[in-house]
Parts: sequence; structure tokens; C-alpha cells
Amino acid sequence: MGIRLRDIGGVTAADVDLQGERLVSGTRALPGEPLVPYRYLTPDAGAFIFITLSDNALPVYAEFGVSQFLVYMSATELAALPVPTVGELTEGQDVASYLTTDDGFYLTTDDGDLLTDD
Repeated sequence: MGIRLRDIGGVTAADVDLQGERLVSGTRALPGEPLVPYRYLTPDAGAFIFITLSDNALPVYAEFGVSQFLVYMSATELAALPVPTVGELTEGQDVASYLTTDDGFYLTTDDGDLLTDD
């Protein structure tokens, strides 16, 4: 798998290749989201996911290895993640990002609300 990261106007973008085939090009890197956002493209593979330590900060090149990390989760690890019950979403809200940690899950909505499993 090949991953190319670049800064485009302050946003980290990624190209991802698998066995010489381009899976995604210029996808926006988001915290807690797989670089390849479509599971059907890599059904038997794991996923590379950005983890940021500061409240869903967008991944920024200068912070890699400091407050932001690109981690790999195997397909087995991904399958073991709990699926949250999101009863707190109100009509019209959509899920923007989702992150599971040892402390529970964190979910942000498209309008910026943070929901947890507390």
C-alpha cells in the first residue's frame, strides 16, 4: 500500500494506492476516519486512521508524531469496535466523525456537537 500525504491550502490530503491501483486521490484527511473511506475498496484489509490529541483537530503535517498520529488497524481490530447507539442525534443531524478509545466512543455531528457514550 502506498500513501502520499500533502498539504493543500492548510488541509492534509492523501492519495492511497494498493497493489499499483489508485484507490483514492486527494481525499481529505480527517481525525478518526479511515484514509480510504469506502470499505468496499478494501473489504479484507484494515485501515489507516488519523488520531489527533486535540479535540478533532484536522491533521496537519507539522504536528505528525507530536499531537497527531497515523495508525493502522487490522480488519479484525476494526470488526471488534463497538457500534454506538446514537439516540442523542436530533432530526437533521448527521454523523461527521467517530472515534473509539479505551475510555469509550466519541462522535461528532455535522454541526459540531460532541456526543459520547457517557
